[in-house]
Amino acid sequence: MHHLSKSQRTEREALCASLRATHAALLAILENYNTAVADAWEPVVDAQNAYRNAVEEAKGWSEGIAAQIQEEIDGHNEKWQDSNRGQAFVQWQAEYDQADLEEIMLEKPEPLTLEIDDQSAVLDNLPEDPQ
Repeated sequence: MHHLSKSQRTEREALCASLRATHAALLAILENYNTAVADAWEPVVDAQNAYRNAVEEAKGWSEGIAAQIQEEIDGHNEKWQDSNRGQAFVQWQAEYDQADLEEIMLEKPEPLTLEIDDQSAVLDNLPEDPQ
């Protein structure tokens, strides 16, 4: 083979056209995707804030119960507090006091980007014959 044949050049041109078209289509899809993700983020933030508020409410309730149990414990003498029943109340209070209700913090996803350019130029710039 001394050079690309006419059919090989035609095939290369078709491949370059396909690369250009599919690259452009991919860029358009990425733009649509990034727009959709950005538009969907606000409801995610709203839901996250609602959940955080529910967690805070649950924490407050748990802390309130722990305080009530502690008042019950404090209302008894030391002998009762050292008894099995008193120790059961101490354990019960500790469970409410140490309830690990975790908050969440979601991070907005980064937009998707295409890190390479249209590759048709690479194929198109290949020589047709030895230099």
